[in-house]
Amino acid sequence: MKWLKDHLVISLLIGLVVVVSAIIVIVVVNNKPEIKEENFAIKTDGYYVYKGSDAWYQITFKDDATFLYEPWYCPKSACGGGGDESGTYKIDGKIININIPAHYTDGDPVIDDIELIPEKNYQITIISDKQITLNDEEYIWQKDNMFDEYEE
Repeated sequence: MKWLKDHLVISLLIGLVVVVSAIIVIVVVNNKPEIKEENFAIKTDGYYVYKGSDAWYQITFKDDATFLYEPWYCPKSACGGGGDESGTYKIDGKIININIPAHYTDGDPVIDDIELIPEKNYQITIISDKQITLNDEEYIWQKDNMFDEYEE
């Protein structure tokens, strides 16, 4: 009889361990931590620069959620830029949504050279605080303007 009682107690303990283990597994599986997509950081000092073979481009983000986009069509020369555009940005996860409102081109009103440019919207992907991509072009952050070499 003692043998039967000992086996019964052991069986109950094993059963209890199995049930408790199953409950723990169920609780852990059903309570996975939620992974929240957080906003990534970008720098609001300095410039994000893309240096193409025919032109260089820089984007400056400001703390007030505005930005400036400046193309330079003669890299390392004095011909200057053209077509500067500005607007607002909003960061959503690792995406920066850019809005450039409708605006008129700079032109000479005497020769009727002004035209309305429609609103534009773009998405920029944040790779890191020193690297973003726009239209598959990689912009690298640098502290000084685009005519300086990329900083490491």
